[in-house]
Amino acid sequence: MQDKLYKKGCIKASDGKMDAETVKTDSDKGVYINRKTGIAALRTSALLRTALFRLLGNIPFEKITLTRLCKEAMIPRSTFYRYFEDKFDLLNHSIDIFIEENRVKSDTVFFYSPQTTADFINILIEKIDLNKAQYKKIFEINKDGILFLHLQKGFMRVLEKQVLDAEMSGLFLQLDLKIFTLLMSNFILYCARIYLDEAENAEHDVFADNIKLFIEKKFFKAAEQLKQDS
Repeated sequence: MQDKLYKKGCIKASDGKMDAETVKTDSDKGVYINRKTGIAALRTSALLRTALFRLLGNIPFEKITLTRLCKEAMIPRSTFYRYFEDKFDLLNHSIDIFIEENRVKSDTVFFYSPQTTADFINILIEKIDLNKAQYKKIFEINKDGILFLHLQKGFMRVLEKQVLDAEMSGLFLQLDLKIFTLLMSNFILYCARIYLDEAENAEHDVFADNIKLFIEKKFFKAAEQLKQDS
């Protein structure tokens, strides 16, 4: 009985009592943390996400301690544990917030069409453009660390959920789920990397259009077509 309640996400890890606001974390430990949605909880979450974002531009993710993170956010460790299990849980939460804040629909997330692919890349690039210098620092400092492996896992988790949601509406994936989520999560991260490294001077919508052409396999155009277009 208790195992079923845990699967539904309605038991606190701390005291085992019923709580409708309890959610399952995505760590291997299977611990359930009470993440409330009140004003104080939202403020704490925002402070921690901002602190993590700042620190990632100076320290590799694997070297960020909870002590340093809480100090940067100016909150006690006990407050951190009220909402998150560890920094990996916070990272996953940050990915979820990115999806929610940008209102990414399911067909956009898993690139249902070339146009929705361009739409998603536009969202991603617009986010990067808000603080491009910081993102460049994050990519550089964490290029040999574990951050991008965990970002990949986080996007795989989101993509898997979107695939399952699509199946509920009658759309079924033709590829192997793991292969699909691996390819797509890598694609998302590489698009960001390429934009920062190679396309810095390009407008984000132009970059997204190039991604759309790539997805459509429109690599070349005949000379006659070029003349007509000009």
